[in-house]
Amino acid sequence: MAQPVTNQAMGYALGNMTEHAEAITERITEHEDAVLLFFMLLGAQIVLFMQAGFAMLEVGLVGHKNAKSILFKNLLDMCVGAICWWCVGFGVAGAGASGQAGRDFGISSDGSLTYTNSIFYIHSLSFAATTCTIMSGGVAERMRLEMYIACAVILVSLVYPIVIGWGWDSGQWLCGGGFVDFAGSCLVHVTGGICALLGAALLGPRRHRFLPDGTVNKFKENSVLLAVLGCLILTFCWISFNASSTLAADYDNMALSVHAVVNTVLAMASATLSTVVFDQVFNDGVNDVFDTCNGLLGGLVAVTAGCAFMSNWAALVVGVISSIVTKKSAEFMLYMKIDDPLDAFSVHGANGILATLYVGLAARPDLIEQHYAFDYHPKGHWGLFYSGSSGSLILIQLQGVLAVSVFVAVAMSTWILLMTSLSAALRSSRAKKKEDNDAPSTRAVAAGTEVAGATGLLGMVRSNLRMSSEAELVGADYVHHGGSAFELTKAQIKMHNEMRNAQDRLARRGKVKAERKASVKANGSRVAAGESKAEEAKGMQTGGAFTVPVRKTSPGTTPTDTPSTGRSRENSSESLSSTGTGSSTATGTAAATTTGTKVAAAIARTHSGTVVVDPDQEVYDVE
Repeated sequence: MAQPVTNQAMGYALGNMTEHAEAITERITEHEDAVLLFFMLLGAQIVLFMQAGFAMLEVGLVGHKNAKSILFKNLLDMCVGAICWWCVGFGVAGAGASGQAGRDFGISSDGSLTYTNSIFYIHSLSFAATTCTIMSGGVAERMRLEMYIACAVILVSLVYPIVIGWGWDSGQWLCGGGFVDFAGSCLVHVTGGICALLGAALLGPRRHRFLPDGTVNKFKENSVLLAVLGCLILTFCWISFNASSTLAADYDNMALSVHAVVNTVLAMASATLSTVVFDQVFNDGVNDVFDTCNGLLGGLVAVTAGCAFMSNWAALVVGVISSIVTKKSAEFMLYMKIDDPLDAFSVHGANGILATLYVGLAARPDLIEQHYAFDYHPKGHWGLFYSGSSGSLILIQLQGVLAVSVFVAVAMSTWILLMTSLSAALRSSRAKKKEDNDAPSTRAVAAGTEVAGATGLLGMVRSNLRMSSEAELVGADYVHHGGSAFELTKAQIKMHNEMRNAQDRLARRGKVKAERKASVKANGSRVAAGESKAEEAKGMQTGGAFTVPVRKTSPGTTPTDTPSTGRSRENSSESLSSTGTGSSTATGTAAATTTGTKVAAAIARTHSGTVVVDPDQEVYDVE
């Protein structure tokens, strides 16, 4: 016969069950926390790998004489950013730094971040480093290294942390007012884009980018292979950039993360294909790989702000729009004679603005409810494409774009003016001590002196931001980094020169054909067409005897050139003028040879007995 269960026994059993349930709940919570830590750590590692993508993209698109310089700056971006973010930036950003608790400064009394905030530090650092690297694209090939580091320090330590505090901390005015930027189109890309635009404008264009007759020279990219590799690396990392921005790993947030990834891929694809189609229609069927890469990256930027809160069709549409914005923005920059070597503002700044405003149009009511600051949103706070929208979202988005753009521009301009003023005073003091009035530093800061087309205050700023004329002419690699990043064999040099000759012949043929068409259209007769054909035949005959400029260099001597009608190298001699005559080449060469023994010594020291790279002509020869 079964014994009756006493109340004491039942209470004991229930107590054991409660303890077991609590232990299981605690174990589940620990597992959830571990999954979140792994999710954010993996995301941060992949986003940090974007530095490799940016490095390959930049080194592929700049001139070969500055390849080492670009790689060096990208290394310093990550290292300087890590220290500055640990010391100051992470604490200034507050909860805007990936949701950290409180304000944690590395320079606090115990000299260490809070244990629980470490994951938020590494995740937010990857975004801060990206912002800094965007700036480097706009100032490539002509900014002094020490000035670039100074700008990177203030950007990572103060400017960027304040911006993300506004936009990602629900306790601050912008985020608390309903501003939505899921992964940083405005807070990351507009911030970096404005810095790139400001730097490009203050530094002035590269040598011979804009000619007096209005011609815009397109410089030869260093390596399309490296540029495309960098673009693909960035695409891979961008998926994590957007996916990890949920900052949570529960089912609902992971589902939102997957939705964000799908929209990211769709916008990227539509932007790239739209760029290809536009080139086919409006560029005589010539698909420029550089423009295609920019179109792809522009599409990624354009969807980043709202990728989690819009439908798939909206992601496809914003990709198409971004391809137009990227192209037209780049054309406008050239019209304004602002030389942005990598189109950093067009890709990141202009598309970041588009992305932020597009959220105010396409944000779905059911998805925007999953925004972490939804409790602060007013009624009807979703996109105008959907009924019931109050329009409050588009207004706060516009307010955010204006606030971020103005603040970043004013803060960085003030810092640059301060640093260049200190640099000018220091260089002037050194020149006086040496009692050498002809020193380059004295000429650079002299009142009223024209520096890269600027005088007065802008001339002073530009002369102290910009690298020396010798370094710019020869390349930072030769003057500051011990020589070229690329060692070419004799076979590669021969092939390089043959390809240059072939390109020049094709260019002349195309020019003659264009002149023939214009002549036929103007005169309406076949006579002009016949004359153009004769000119074309003459041009092709000349092309067969095309000569290549040769530079012979020996240690301790100044290089000399033989005049040629050959193609000029980027950022170089006066032979880039539209006349293309041998006399203009000789003039540019004569100017280049007066830059001092420092330039000649740098070339001779680097290439003595091996491969000689001509800094004025894009051709090579062997000692």
